[in-house]
Amino acid sequence: MTRSKANGADKQDSTIPLRILDGRDVLRIYRILAIAILALAFGIGLYSQLRELNRRIHEVGESNLVLANILSVQTTNLFGKLNALARAVAEDVQDPLVSSSMLPEILERRIMAEPDALSITYTDTNGKVVASSNSAAGRDLSSLPVLLKLASEEKLLVYAGPASRQTDGHKWLMNYALKTFGPHQEPAGYVVIEVDLVPLYESYQHAVERTDAVLGLIGDDGIIRVASGPEAVGRNVGPLVAKVFEAGGGVETMRNIRTGEMDIFGFSRSASVPMLTYVGSPRKTVILSWLSSVAVVTLIFLILCGLMLFGQLMLVRYISNRNELIKQTLETARQKQFTGFLNQIIQATGVLVAVTDVAGKPIVTNEFFQSMFKADDPEFTDKLLEHSTGLSLSEVCEKAPCEVTHVIEDRQGEKRELDWRLSTIRDDAGKIKNLVAIGIDNTAQRELELGIFQSSKLITLGEMATGLAHEINQPLGTLVLTLDHVRDSLARKKKLTVPLEEHLAGMSQQLERVTEIADHLRTFGRRGDGIAAPVNINMVIDGALLVTRHRIEQAEIRLLRPSVREYPGFLANQTIMEQILINLLINACDAIVERRSSNGHHGEDSIEIKVRENEKSMTLAVADTGGGIPTEVAEHIFEPFFTTKPVGQGTGLGLSVSYGMAHAFGGELGFHNLGSTGTEFSVIFPKSSGEGSHGPN
Repeated sequence: MTRSKANGADKQDSTIPLRILDGRDVLRIYRILAIAILALAFGIGLYSQLRELNRRIHEVGESNLVLANILSVQTTNLFGKLNALARAVAEDVQDPLVSSSMLPEILERRIMAEPDALSITYTDTNGKVVASSNSAAGRDLSSLPVLLKLASEEKLLVYAGPASRQTDGHKWLMNYALKTFGPHQEPAGYVVIEVDLVPLYESYQHAVERTDAVLGLIGDDGIIRVASGPEAVGRNVGPLVAKVFEAGGGVETMRNIRTGEMDIFGFSRSASVPMLTYVGSPRKTVILSWLSSVAVVTLIFLILCGLMLFGQLMLVRYISNRNELIKQTLETARQKQFTGFLNQIIQATGVLVAVTDVAGKPIVTNEFFQSMFKADDPEFTDKLLEHSTGLSLSEVCEKAPCEVTHVIEDRQGEKRELDWRLSTIRDDAGKIKNLVAIGIDNTAQRELELGIFQSSKLITLGEMATGLAHEINQPLGTLVLTLDHVRDSLARKKKLTVPLEEHLAGMSQQLERVTEIADHLRTFGRRGDGIAAPVNINMVIDGALLVTRHRIEQAEIRLLRPSVREYPGFLANQTIMEQILINLLINACDAIVERRSSNGHHGEDSIEIKVRENEKSMTLAVADTGGGIPTEVAEHIFEPFFTTKPVGQGTGLGLSVSYGMAHAFGGELGFHNLGSTGTEFSVIFPKSSGEGSHGPN
């Protein structure tokens, strides 16, 4: 349809716009929509995760604030009891019911009633001991920090001093002081209670029950009285908590003076004393927890990106309108990719797993392993690794970590091709403690690959039908001419110029040639079993030329082949090697024909088959005079479905399938330009040791 007709169709049918869009338009629209969806998903994900981070920080802060309030209540209760105790002591001293000599005993009884109090002392305004549970009367305590603090600030009635460690290092102590007044509100003295802070700290820990939490008590002077980290006790954090003191508590994120990291703190001010309880959690913990959520969202976003890319790939494949063979190949590729993906994520059902000790005795085998092997057979378990991987115990210990492919028979007697990854677990001294074998069953994958190879061979036979007919017609034509000559001579009763026996021998030779061609075609077209064995290069070349010679000669291209001699064999598959060589010869012929049609030059063109060898490998090469391969084409030359031929003249699978065939048997397929004259493709295989193999490498 011309462009004008297409525009007319557009006007006639505007309800189905997709019908008038070509593949590029559809892909462009799809990409725009995909980018928009990904951008929207990214924005929503980023916004939601930032909100989630703020929510988690707020949640942790509120939780710490609740805990700080609980600690504040405990602190208020403690200092409320201390305040009541101090006032009771003041009454005992100022309005005694007993003689002054009995006051120490009364103070001892007061201490017994309050477990948190270690000692009680009453001093006059000058700091001289009037009565005490552990000090002699008249002792000068005026240098105590709590007394100096109360004496220096007239309006300060109660003060809890800084914490100090007991000389034995097991207890933290604090002095609680109360200023007392006489009948006329004149200063009368001070009550000093020595407090054991350990019960208070233990009650803090019992209330919080979190190992990562930091908690403590701060005085209004900014000095830490109680802390979960002993090294923090006595530190001055006044500048950091000044605003919190003014606000009476709250949630703040600030640096932990002990660790240097940012923590989320909840502060609560006590109702009875000017002190601030706090509970803090590392912000890093919240962020790490949040990052796990981010990882999930990121994974979902990456999956979405993958789905978008996958959708674009499916759209491209749909628009390309591939034939049935290509659809089958794509399905095989998708199944192979999906199988590989499952093999990575399935740890129990799809993967063979076996762990043995250093002597090869099995310790752990999963259900899949047990279902495939006779894992309950003592003869098998004694040599588990040898039976399943084909390597002896010493070889496994020597080569691990390594990968190995082995063909075995399962419980049903069917051959299975397994890829094994062998590794070791070593102790601290570096000695092998355990052997680990993880295997993947590649039998189905290998069957699919052989199916693709078989389809490629059948396509080649179809494309070469004319040449094959010519190869068969030549001996048949000779046979018919000979028969006509003999029959005509016998009918005329003429004497044959050549004895009849020679005619019969010649006809027999031509029939043998036809039989040889038919047998070879039947062998070539038969589905192979993928078994590798030493390959005879001369037979490979003869078989490939049987299929391609007529096409090359018809194009008037000179064909050069190496002389027939004894070449070292290499480990591969005879029919698959013929298929690779056929593909290379067809591509070389097509390249020369295409070059002629583009520049009109019909010089002396040639295709040369070369055989090279060195100590370790054999090389089978095909060189042509097709003008070489441009750089932009060379980058994609082995990609599936990539072709430079016109539509209908090539599937783009020849070189891709050949590359896979060579790689499956441990070989390499490559190429290089011969200047501007042509290209040489080379298949390199390691030399064989003369022994066959159960399957490809």
